[in-house]
Amino acid sequence: GAEAKTSAVAEPEPEPVDVSIPYDAAALLAYDAWREEYEKGDFDAAEFEKFKGIYEEATVMEVSMKKMSRDMEAEVAKMKANIGKVESKFSSLKKEMVSMAEG
Repeated sequence: GAEAKTSAVAEPEPEPVDVSIPYDAAALLAYDAWREEYEKGDFDAAEFEKFKGIYEEATVMEVSMKKMSRDMEAEVAKMKANIGKVESKFSSLKKEMVSMAEG
């Protein structure tokens, strides 16, 4: 009998694609937007380094403020729950005093 021969066609390996993001990408995008908004002209390496320092510090501050806000909201929720418990206890104590006065 005739055997069917399968020929394996070697497919070329795809070229690796670099999908890494440069470390300063966010600062660079912000710097480019800032230059455009304030009509600062072409890229200036020294100015970018100064901008980057300010941008990074501001970014850390912004993240810190958001975390503090979330933490504060969680604390307020706990306090409201505690107030509810105290109000409930206070209400039952008042009823007990009224009951005692009437009894």
